[in-house]
This record gives sequence, C-alpha cells and structure tokens, in this order.
Amino acid sequence: MKKIISLIVIFVLGALNAQAQWEQSNGPYGGTISSLAVSGTTVLAVVDGVIYRSTDNGYSWTRAKMNLGSRAYSLFVRDTTLFATAWGIGVVRSTDNGNTWTAPVSQYIKHEESYSLIVNDKSIFVGTAKGLYRSNDNGDSWTLSSLVQKVRSLVVSGGILFAGTDSGIYLSTDNGGTWSDTLLSKNIRSLAVRGTTIFAGTNSGVYYSTDDGKTWVATALSQSVVHSICVTGTTILAGTDGGIYHSTDDGKTWLFTQFKNQRTSAIVVSGGTFIAGTELGMYRSTNNGDTWSVANNGLKNVVVQSLIFYGTKLFAGTNKGLYLTNDIENEWIFSNNDLINKSVYSFVVSGGTLFAGTNNGVYRSVDSGTTWSVSGLQPEIVNSLEVNGTTIFASTKEGYVCHSTNNGDTWIYSSLGLSLIDPINSIIISGTTIIGKTSRGIYLSSDKGSTWRKTYTLKSSTKTLLLHDNTLFVGTDQEIVHSTDNGETWSIISSTQGARILIGYGTTLFAGTNKAVYRSTDKGVTWNIIGLPIQNVNSLYIHGDYLYAGTHDNGVWKMPLSATNIEEREENTTLSSRIRTYPNPSEGTLTIKIEENAFTGEIFTLEIYDMFGRNVGEFPMTASRTIDVSYLPVGHYRIGIRTTQNSVLFASGNFTLIK
Repeated sequence: MKKIISLIVIFVLGALNAQAQWEQSNGPYGGTISSLAVSGTTVLAVVDGVIYRSTDNGYSWTRAKMNLGSRAYSLFVRDTTLFATAWGIGVVRSTDNGNTWTAPVSQYIKHEESYSLIVNDKSIFVGTAKGLYRSNDNGDSWTLSSLVQKVRSLVVSGGILFAGTDSGIYLSTDNGGTWSDTLLSKNIRSLAVRGTTIFAGTNSGVYYSTDDGKTWVATALSQSVVHSICVTGTTILAGTDGGIYHSTDDGKTWLFTQFKNQRTSAIVVSGGTFIAGTELGMYRSTNNGDTWSVANNGLKNVVVQSLIFYGTKLFAGTNKGLYLTNDIENEWIFSNNDLINKSVYSFVVSGGTLFAGTNNGVYRSVDSGTTWSVSGLQPEIVNSLEVNGTTIFASTKEGYVCHSTNNGDTWIYSSLGLSLIDPINSIIISGTTIIGKTSRGIYLSSDKGSTWRKTYTLKSSTKTLLLHDNTLFVGTDQEIVHSTDNGETWSIISSTQGARILIGYGTTLFAGTNKAVYRSTDKGVTWNIIGLPIQNVNSLYIHGDYLYAGTHDNGVWKMPLSATNIEEREENTTLSSRIRTYPNPSEGTLTIKIEENAFTGEIFTLEIYDMFGRNVGEFPMTASRTIDVSYLPVGHYRIGIRTTQNSVLFASGNFTLIK
C-alpha cells in the first residue's frame, strides 16, 4: 500500500511540475454576450452562458463564481440583489455580485430558455419562448401568465409592466394578471425607459411613446433590426446586426459605428462609460458613444480550434474568427477582416499563400494574414485542409473531398462516394492515398476522393488524424489506433487513452484531450500527463522551442519543449551547436554542415520535420550536405541528424523556407 501511495504522489508531483511549465497567453479573448447589468460600480455580463464581472467600467473582466454548474441567460439588478436565469435551475439570486448564489425551492421553469428578466417590489417575471412566467414568492413557485408569446424584453414605467413580443408590445396594469395589446404591432427585440418615455427596438427600427404606449412615433432609424437600446440623458444608443446607432436628438438623426458582422445584443452605461456586448465580445465608449474600442480583456470564452505559425505571426482559428499575435507572450489581436465571425477550423500553407478552412468555404491570404479573400467552396463547412505537392485538398461537413491545382483559384468537387449518414469529415494525405475519417470508420481513396473503401471500423467517435514517421494514427474519444501500411490494416495501440488532437515531434507524440495534454515516447503505447489538467484541448502546434495548446474557453498556452523531456530538447547537450545551416532563411537550397570538432566520420540520416511533426524528407549525409528544399511549402522546419547505425539523435536545428 505504501508503494502504491508513493507512486501516486510521484505521479501527482510530476503532473504539477509539468503544469508549472505551462504559460497562459493573454488571450485570445472574446465571447458572445447575451445580457448586461450594472450593480453599483460593478458591471455584470453573461458571456456564452458564463457570468463575468468588471469593476473598471468594462475595461477588464473576471469570471464570477457561478457555482451552480449551469448556463446563465439573463441578468437583472434590483437594489443590491443580482438575479439571473439559469438553465436547469430557474431564477437564482446573489447578494455579493455573483460570488455565491441562492437557488429557489421550486424549479418549475428550470428547463425554459429565458430571454428577459425583471423584478419589482411584488414579483419576479421571466420571459420565455412559451410566454411570461410570474413568481410572487421570490422564485419558489411560478405561474404562466395569460401572455403566451415569446417575450424578449420587459420594462416597468409608471407602475405599468410592458412586455415586448414577436407580435408587438403588451402592457399590464395589475402586475401581470391581465394584458392588453398596444398599437405597435412589430417584432419587438428590446425596450428601454427614460422618465415617462418608452423606447422600443423592433425589426424595423426604433419607436417611442410618451403616453404609456397608447401611440407610437417612428424615429429616423427605420431600416435596421434593433436588438438592444440604452437611453441616458439625451443620448440614445441602438444596437443592430452591424453595429451601434447613436442619437442625441430623440432619434431625429443618427450616427453609425460599424461592428463588422456583429450583432449588438446588450448596452449599458456605467460611470459615464457605455459598454456594448456583441456576438464576438465587448466594446466600450468613453465619449458618449462617438467612438468605441474593444474591451475583451479577460473574456475567455473563445474556442481555439486550430493554430499555425506563418511569417512572424502565430494565428489562432476560433469559433469567433481569426486572432493573431506578433509577440506570443503578449496580446492577441482580433483580425477585423473577412474572417470575422467565421468559425476557422484549419490552416495550410501552399505556394506562399495561407489558406483557412471555415464554416463558409475556404479563404486565402497572400500577405501573411493581413487581408483575406474568398478562395471558394462557399457555403460549405470546410473541416480540414491538406497539401500534397501543388494540390490543395479540402474536406467538407457534407462529405465532399475537393481539390485545387491552381492555388485555390478554382476547386473541383469529388463525387460524394459515401452516404451523408456517415460522411468523410477529415482527411490526411500519404503519397497518392487520401485517408479519410468518418464518425466511426476509416476509408481510403486513390482517386482524389471520388471513390472510397473502408479499412477499419472504430468503436467510438473519431476526432483526429496524424501521419508521423511513416505511421498513421487515429484518435477517438476512447482509443488510439495506428497503421504502418498506409491505412490498409489497423491495430489498437492504446485502449485507455483517447485524443481530440494528435501531433508528432521526433520520436514523441502529444495528445490533446478533454482532460489535459499527454505525451508518449513509445509510439502511443503508453501516455503520461504533461499538464493543463481539466482543460479541453482542441489544437496543438510546435514552433521553435515551444509546444502550443489551444483550449476551449481558456485561451492559448505554451510550454518549453525542454520541459516535456523530449530527447531533442534535453538541455544536456550541444545538439544545436553541432551543425550549421545556411542560408537561413532558405530560398530553395540548404546546406547542413557538421562542425569539425563534432564530426565522427559516421554516415548520418538527415531528417526534416514540418511544424505538424510530419517527416517531410530524409537524406544520407556525412560531414556536410546541400539539399534542394524547394519542393516544400513556405514555412518553418525542424532538422534532426541521427546516426544511421542505431538511430540516436546526434544534432538538431531549425530553418525557415521562403520563396
């Protein structure tokens, strides 16, 4: 028993030591904001179902302790009490700005998706898709009112309760007991009150009423869907599908600030600062809404789905769009271009062009990611991209495998080949063979995806493909299988370790899972955790001296490769000082020379690996060798020189290829 406990302690200490080596970058930050509220000097926000707080007027954000394990929808503040609607629970309350929460006795509305919430001195009201619910006992019991339409917005003015629905505005003078229709028969998205004036954001602009909803006046903003309204003093802000409109004369004239491809769902004012929540994150204005700046610092609700280093920048493809950084240790920049609000699943580089597979086709950039244009395949959801020579391959959600032989100018669709019930969802190229994975199977194609034949049936859902060191690996939810004959036959190498993403480097494999990052030095037979526990890791990438991990809702992390105990990075040698590579960067030819004091007279094997860990070239060499690397795509590569006799690593280095 003591031995078992000792082993557990050693394992835990090892994991903690590995975790200490990971460094979290400042982002990417962002998320979809559905609700905002102000409590004193604290601003609260619902971001992808998670409650955040800001105590500096929206400049930076931290997660509140929503300790009920539930997804939040709406917020409302009354006096010093914060109310929130939460899926699976109902309405919860907090008197300490979200540090602790009190759940109701009754959970009658726990499975209702709420759109609006308001609290007065008598009742709590929740607007849902089924109608308006009311509680007269602080949420312990609920009744469905006679208003049985989708209620998107609620306000109180002069003791009258107003409800905005898909078919108009309704009012109640008896605390929600009975309801009557007003004359504004529009799709109501938002309501706001200033004194005795009620403002309504509709599917066709902004209206207002000064007589408790008896009559309504249209403002000059009449062509936009208005999802949110904030009124303070003489300023009116209206959030739309493409940005914010700003008026200081009761809607007679409006100025527009564009938030490209972003719906503005909520606007509040705190300490003289306007804060706007959109589909992609937070904005703030300190000059009465004239100009706006991004304010996502601390909002960790971005799913990092892919990573690539190109030129001098690290790119992150996310569910919100494209992020990039020049200095990996500092801030990420949200790329405000044609990829905004696109889900970016994959990257490849071909012919000096950077390609991105998205939920709306393939995009490409010829200026290192500064600007992007449509390459093709719209409106296909492109799950993966691969390059084989001068041909680019793309697999789509619908099961098509497409290819381009002219750097993305045009694309050729394959026939489906497989039923849409279980389509090809990701591919990898090995020579002239395309290996495709479906939800439960592995298929091969030798005719660019026109026809397929199944070679293996998997026990659980497939997540990732890897070709490394002439071996194919497939990671599923529960296991990892491999093939050493180009996909013809497969065998299970790990029945206890699954993988969402696999990457290889030298003799080491890394696996990102929904629990942590793992490492294997025996070709996937056994695995050890190397950090990021309780993290959902979607993407891995190696560049320079670091392993990068993109997570679900917790940004990008990096770890020195030396800390992973990789043979190539152990700091006990002069591996990198044993060789010289020139010219570096290379424009097509590269000379590798072993230093005279290190050369042993042996015949070595020169190996080249790309940044995905794939072996892309092997050459015999002695003291020096000049090789043609023009066949490789532009990018960064790792060199390993091994002894031919026993395959021991002798030297290592890096080079960059430019054209």
